Amino acid sequence: MKSHIFHRNLFLVSLLTFCHPAGAAELINRVLVEGNIHVTEQEILDVVETKIGDDLSARSTVKQLRDDFRAVFALGYFSNLVLERVREGTGFNLVFHVEEKPIISDFNYEGNQRYKKKKLNEEIKFTGKERIFFDENIAETYKKAILEYYTRQSFPNTTITWRKEELESPDKVVIVFEIQEGKRLPVKKIVFEGNAALNGKQLRKKIQTKQSWWFIIKHHYDPILAEQDLDNIKLAYWDIGYLDAKAKLGPIDEIKDGLQVTFLVEEGEPYTVGEITVENNSIFSSEELLANIRLKPGDTFSASVLTADEISMINMYRGQGYLDTRVPPMDEQFIKDQTNRIVDIRIPFRESPRKYLGKVEIQGVVILDDGTVVPTREKEFKTKEFVIRREIELSEGEPLDWTKVIESDRNLVNLNFFRTRGVTLPNQVNLAPGFERRPTNDPNVENLLLRLEETQTGMFTFGGGFSTTFGPSIFATISERNLFGYGVRGSITGEIGKYRNRLVLNIFEPHLLNSDYSLDWDIYYIDRRAYGGRSFDEERIGSSVTFGKEITDELTLLLGLKGEVTDLRLKSRSHYRIFPGGDPVAFGFPDYYINYHNLWNYRIPDEFNLGQNTTTSLLFGAVNDYRDFRLDPTSGHYERATIELAGLTDNEFVKLESEVNYYYPIYKKLVLAISNELDLAYAYGGTETLPLQERFFIGGARTIRGFDEGGIGPQSRIHYLYGTPGAPHGFRTFLGGEAAYVGSAEVRYPFTEIFQGVVFFDMGTAWEKIEDIDPSEFRFSTGLGLRVRIPGLNAILRLDFPVVLRKFDDDDTQFLHFSFGQTF
Repeated sequence: MKSHIFHRNLFLVSLLTFCHPAGAAELINRVLVEGNIHVTEQEILDVVETKIGDDLSARSTVKQLRDDFRAVFALGYFSNLVLERVREGTGFNLVFHVEEKPIISDFNYEGNQRYKKKKLNEEIKFTGKERIFFDENIAETYKKAILEYYTRQSFPNTTITWRKEELESPDKVVIVFEIQEGKRLPVKKIVFEGNAALNGKQLRKKIQTKQSWWFIIKHHYDPILAEQDLDNIKLAYWDIGYLDAKAKLGPIDEIKDGLQVTFLVEEGEPYTVGEITVENNSIFSSEELLANIRLKPGDTFSASVLTADEISMINMYRGQGYLDTRVPPMDEQFIKDQTNRIVDIRIPFRESPRKYLGKVEIQGVVILDDGTVVPTREKEFKTKEFVIRREIELSEGEPLDWTKVIESDRNLVNLNFFRTRGVTLPNQVNLAPGFERRPTNDPNVENLLLRLEETQTGMFTFGGGFSTTFGPSIFATISERNLFGYGVRGSITGEIGKYRNRLVLNIFEPHLLNSDYSLDWDIYYIDRRAYGGRSFDEERIGSSVTFGKEITDELTLLLGLKGEVTDLRLKSRSHYRIFPGGDPVAFGFPDYYINYHNLWNYRIPDEFNLGQNTTTSLLFGAVNDYRDFRLDPTSGHYERATIELAGLTDNEFVKLESEVNYYYPIYKKLVLAISNELDLAYAYGGTETLPLQERFFIGGARTIRGFDEGGIGPQSRIHYLYGTPGAPHGFRTFLGGEAAYVGSAEVRYPFTEIFQGVVFFDMGTAWEKIEDIDPSEFRFSTGLGLRVRIPGLNAILRLDFPVVLRKFDDDDTQFLHFSFGQTF
């Protein structure tokens, strides 16, 4: 304080020497600075308004000097400041003599056990390169920032003091913070006072501050989140009509092993909606804007419903290119009648000019760990430009329809070539960084910059695995989702396991020769041993090729050809041998050999057409895909129907397989998924019974959970007899069906980008003949599931824990299913 008075008095004395009776002008020759070390002369002169040539004898100059003195001192860099005039020739020089405050060269910490110096410096944004002039206020500001950080990390009892340490260089000092951290305390209890319409459990779901759960999950207090929670609480009340609701933070008390955080609530009374009107709208009529709103006069007010209605109206504008149309904050739309508890809603639109698309620029980028976006170098970006452009729904010169931008974003996300922002959500841009608007010289035209970071699309995997269907196995896969950057998918998979060996080659070209035709080609060898309800081993070798024709973005027609050789064997049993026809003598075995080696005759159902057979078939089908995201849909629907017509070789049959799936976003990230599958098949011509490998086996991870694989549906027995006369023996077997139905419903919620929880319900069965279809034979199950998205593998690991609600006596059940991919 003495220093400030000294400066003021000194300055007044200096000014008196400038003031004298009118006479010859005293002109300023130069304005100089002396004594500065870290502050440049120009920085000081930039705030000085007095100019060379001004008359020191003029009162206006004296007033300006007073202002200049204050402006220089207000820079905050100086502990002493003197303004002097020095005669030079016929005029005077003005000299600002400054004494700088010392620079803070470093911050040191004592007593900091939990957080190291580097972390604390990051929190106060100190790198050592800053030019910070010391004074007590500055030191207190940094102390407060450190204390707030400790408080956010749930160290409420932390105390901090500071001291200044001089260095050999008098123009620099070090500030040392002495920290007593105290004990870190988790939030053990969150209390609401004054609430009645919403209970504590309901309010706790709305806020970001969370209670710890035993010693397993610990949540700590963050004052920034707590401040945001005041608005969250208010919005929760607005959602049930309480527009006068208020919330403020109460005491934060230390209780046993933690903190109790209290929120104080004033609820008020609920409001009913009166009139809903729109204003300043010229592009759409009021009737058009209000036609599909869900909030109606007479309803209890709901903020979430009004928000959804306003988003719908804004999207009408965005869909026509009026991208910057806005409405004011919600509380500015209310006209409240507090006496009658009625709220009229007035929505004034701020309509914007229409934007047209200039061009779409595509740029490959890399996102660094600190969030910096860096363009890729030449040849680092693999995907060909035409592969990207064919997924973009916009054309140059047309209105910039943001719904088409969202569709384009969804198309590119479904390629699974590029980085996304985490959990994919409908009706928003999900690519990272994705589409960005860019102005042009024409105010009515905007370009779009599409920045894409490629993810790993090629992969070699080798390892072991286990599924509840096929048991343990070892496998190797070479796959590429974007072959040579042309958008072609290819894979080779080999697997050796307890119940399944396979080798599969697949090539899929979604746009053959960059056309609307697709090509899907498979060559495969599969050897499956009996598992679950399937009492036979099968060996398949074959190939299929399927052409698709894209009729619309969603509808594709299919035409395919398949050839396959199948060898079926009854499942292996160590204590018997089986011979076609049931007569080992026909194979040249004498009676004594039969008796000595305990060979068996057998009698099997007609459906067991054992041995080798050949199938050639034509495939006709259609796929209608309106899902937003293929790997894990959140909205839309998917329909697929195929007819397989087999003939010309051993097997003649017709098979119809159909699937209809729906996906509904229920609330925020919560999704309801519903699936229905109906499959029918029958033999014709020279094939009397539908081949065993073509029948439908129901039960298991991908059909009705809670049952063994193929463990539902029609059954029979395989009988066998001793070589010498004796009583019949045998074992039960599932036959599969000519008809099957599976219905499933799942409620899905992504807890994080990796983990998703599921509640499911399954029903259905298989019938031996088409004419046997009877819904009263449905089996039912329910349960909980967990989905784990495997980063980089484009795969989802699936765990299901079912509970059977209805079963028949001979059904085989299972309590756990472990597999890969979404159920549907």
